[in-house]
Amino acid sequence: MTATSDIISLVLRAVKFRLLNLMGRNNAMAAKKFFSEEQKECFVSRYEAGESCSSIALDLSVQPHTISRIIKKIGIKLRSASDVSKAVWKIPSTLSKFQNSRRGLKPPAAGKRWKLMHRRIAPHMIGELNHQWKGGTTKLSFLIRSLPEYAMWRMQVFQRDRWTCQICKKKNRVGVKLVLDADHIYPLSRIIEERKIKSVPEALSCERIWDIKNGRCLCRECHRETDTWGPNITPGRATARTRMEGSTATGEHRACPQVVPLNCVD
Repeated sequence: MTATSDIISLVLRAVKFRLLNLMGRNNAMAAKKFFSEEQKECFVSRYEAGESCSSIALDLSVQPHTISRIIKKIGIKLRSASDVSKAVWKIPSTLSKFQNSRRGLKPPAAGKRWKLMHRRIAPHMIGELNHQWKGGTTKLSFLIRSLPEYAMWRMQVFQRDRWTCQICKKKNRVGVKLVLDADHIYPLSRIIEERKIKSVPEALSCERIWDIKNGRCLCRECHRETDTWGPNITPGRATARTRMEGSTATGEHRACPQVVPLNCVD
């Protein structure tokens, strides 16, 4: 009954406000002529207590901008939309009303089953049938890392290691942001090379690639210093930290590498 009476009172006030507008009452003149200093102080006290200009205007049958103009002239800064929203959610009645409206309802994702192969595959746009086909120039390792099976493998490695770097033992927390990688302890490129894998179906059938025991969770900085980081797999190539320490010790700055054409190499 309380909610119904509130709705009826709001409707009656809105009808009264509409009738006054139809009668030709000028809100600007009303603000100058009918509002005394005591009334303006009352507006300010109600506004500072948390009421909005719209609610005050409804009680007085005037436009909301009339109240906001009076408050501005007094020298009080109006609240922003975000501040109003935060204030509304701090009211216990509003918060309990929202909680009660969702109580007993199931979450939107409850009972749904997510499929692994969720991507739409068009047979007439795959491989040589695609208009952008360039003869299969994409690296096989990139294709493997683009598979949903690889995403599942990474997630299983992260969950097993509890999202913690296995070298420095750091993890994401408030104030610390880390980029985590799922590293192959025995490099993926060497597995592809030794097993002579030439296609994605062959990679899917290779158990060594999808073995969780061959994976570990590393942060990006520690991963760059390992022997399994892409550029470090090449024999004789120093890591980023080794190059940095060497240039600091000799006092030399890192120079830009010279580009040598492939046809000029002996």
